[in-house]
Amino acid sequence: MFVLYSNLELNYDTISGCLPTFSIVARANCSVFESLGTEVKRIETRIPKKKLASIIEEKLQDIELELHDIEYHKEKDGQVLRIFIDKESGIDLNTCSEATRLIKNLIEENDVFYDFLEVSSPGTDRALTKERDFIRFKGSKIKVKTLELFNGLRKLTGVLYDFNEREIIIENDQELTAIPREIISVVRLDPDE
Repeated sequence: MFVLYSNLELNYDTISGCLPTFSIVARANCSVFESLGTEVKRIETRIPKKKLASIIEEKLQDIELELHDIEYHKEKDGQVLRIFIDKESGIDLNTCSEATRLIKNLIEENDVFYDFLEVSSPGTDRALTKERDFIRFKGSKIKVKTLELFNGLRKLTGVLYDFNEREIIIENDQELTAIPREIISVVRLDPDE
C-alpha cells in the first residue's frame, strides 16, 4: 500500500527568489516476500546509488527537472530513499507530486527496496555539490566546513567569489580566501544572510 503525505516547509528561498521549499514523503512496503513453508522471508533488493541516480536523472530531465542529490540509507524507522530535485524557477508542491509519482514508478520497476521515499527541493541551505551549483550560486553567501583547521577555523563563511577544480574562493570583508577542495567537507548556501 502506498500512502502519500505532504510536508510544507515555509522557508522562502531569498537567495534565488524561488518558491518555498516543499517535500513529499511516501511510506511504502515495496520489499518482495518469498514463502518458505510456514516461514515468510523478506527479500530486499538494493541497487548501487550511482545506477539509481542515472536512472532517475534521465527521467527527471524528461520533465525538465534536475536531480540535485540522492540519499539512500538506513535510518531509525527503516530504509530511506531521499531524492532532492531542482530547477531554475524553483520547486513547488505540484512539481514534487509529479516527480514523486514518476520516481515511485521507476524504483518499483527496478525493484528498489525502501521503507520511506522522500522527494524534496534541496532547500535554502542546499549543499553545492556539482559545477552547475557553483556557477548558479556564484556571488551568493556560502558556508564552508573543512575536514581540518584552515586559517585556525573549520567553518568559514563568505560570498562565493570563484572556484576551480583545486579550490573554492570566498570573499569576506573585502578579503579573498582560497580554500583547497581536498580539505572541504561540505559547501552550503547560507540563508542567514
